[in-house]
Amino acid sequence: MKRITSLLLALAISSAAHAAPAPRVAKAAAHNHIDPAAIALLDEAIAAYKTDNGLMMKFESNFATTKRSRKSSGVLHWKAPNLLRVEESMGNSNRIMVSDGQAFFTSYNPQRFRRVSLEKMPSDFVANMAGTASDASFGEILASLLSGKNSLLETRKATLGLEGGSYRAERLAPILLNGVSSEGLRLTSRLDFGGKPMMIETTAWFDAKTRLLRRVQSIVQLPTARSVSVTTISETDLNPAFAPATFVWSPLPGAKELKEDEEEDYFDPKLKVGITPHPLTGVALDGKPRSIAGYRGKVVLIDFWATWCGPCVAEIPTVLNNYQKYKAQGFDVLGVSLDEDKKALTDFVKARKLPWPQLFDGKGWKTANATRYGVRGIPFTLLIGRDGKIAAVNPRGPQLEKAIQKALK
Repeated sequence: MKRITSLLLALAISSAAHAAPAPRVAKAAAHNHIDPAAIALLDEAIAAYKTDNGLMMKFESNFATTKRSRKSSGVLHWKAPNLLRVEESMGNSNRIMVSDGQAFFTSYNPQRFRRVSLEKMPSDFVANMAGTASDASFGEILASLLSGKNSLLETRKATLGLEGGSYRAERLAPILLNGVSSEGLRLTSRLDFGGKPMMIETTAWFDAKTRLLRRVQSIVQLPTARSVSVTTISETDLNPAFAPATFVWSPLPGAKELKEDEEEDYFDPKLKVGITPHPLTGVALDGKPRSIAGYRGKVVLIDFWATWCGPCVAEIPTVLNNYQKYKAQGFDVLGVSLDEDKKALTDFVKARKLPWPQLFDGKGWKTANATRYGVRGIPFTLLIGRDGKIAAVNPRGPQLEKAIQKALK
């Protein structure tokens, strides 16, 4: 259960890094309460999902902050106690999670995967991992349904153990959800996050007759950030016919198992030092066409970024400092913005006085250059040498200046 609480904290941190200012959250008094009717509803739902035949669930999710949004969809297969397969499409990337009962596998890239032995893991580890699908709005609710454990009391205990923690679970009045009578519950956690108030509110709706899950909404509110994730269940089958290979992990030939301290590639793995980068062209904010080919003879940093990306913004002073320091020696920067709001990008560039061109087409993650380079996470950078070949992959922080100095020699 501590893992679920940590998961929600991670979601809040991500939201804070990417979202725009939002109203402050006021601390609530006497907020610690669990409605017995809420416990009863979740117990009834857990009972509805208890089946020796397993289940198949199709879902669609929408995640949004005030600056950006993304959609995902997927299919979940489950057979108790720990057989799982989740296939999820998330914009430019796909995620697969598989548990064969002995080990848990996850991959965002067909050529890379991670493996975790289940030998020393808690019995509900796989069910908890299933809850990380759909931008984590499933979270605690799905984990309870799959593991068969009502988590409300445990979550309350874990939350109260954190600084400023309070927890409330309440049953909601029935509503019509797309014409179907549905009953719901709301879970609200309040914490002090770095001395500032944070609220996590999860609302789940169940079919009033079958008690099958129909929709989950998760809201994370910080003093300066807010995110909303909504997951809708479009189909549930409690008697699926599983294919023989459903719970078998079958990596592609040559796929690499990542070590514990290795990062998942979030760009085209073909992008390596010494090769010629993919074509990169577009129209900059000033209306002029630009191409990486036009920088031949210079050392140029290609910077995939966005104004809503906290780590990207944090890296700007380093890039700007190196630009000013080495421009006279032949160093330049070409930005590739994954923003969708042109005015927000223009205002940001003007306010920060960024002198290099920014390629922009307003398509966000679907921009042609990001797709061509297989970019599934930002910031992502490539340093191109005078010969037009890749001199460094993803140099950031102190490593950027070292890579520039080496390329300029």
